[in-house]
Amino acid sequence: MELALKLARDLDDHEMMARLRSLQAGPAPETPDERQSVIKEFSSINQALSARVKADYGQPKPIHRRL
Repeated sequence: MELALKLARDLDDHEMMARLRSLQAGPAPETPDERQSVIKEFSSINQALSARVKADYGQPKPIHRRL
């Protein structure tokens, strides 16, 4: 969560920062449905940030390592 918040801050994406802070500030999920809701919201934020990075910087190139 902290890494996603830092990425949103670095991208200057105020909407994503607000959504992440809302998840952090909210009560801890107690039921399976509440947990699933938090997971879906975080997944949505993560996908949006990932799409933004790809749009701004392009597709990451694979790193090849020699063994």
